[in-house]
Amino acid sequence: MIGLDTERPETITIGTNELIGTDPSKLPPALARLMARQWNKGAIPPKWDGKAAERIVEHLERVLARK
Repeated sequence: MIGLDTERPETITIGTNELIGTDPSKLPPALARLMARQWNKGAIPPKWDGKAAERIVEHLERVLARK
């Protein structure tokens, strides 16, 4: 597996983003692919549905109900 030095590595492994690193020579080809609309088809990572707060509250309710 490649080193995924990013805050959201799941977006790279699922194909939504591409990490090109800090080498300036990699930027022009990446931009050319972007402008030519030749990007990877990605997906939404699991549980990225905007309902994290609801899941957190449900979990906290279960934890607090046990006390």
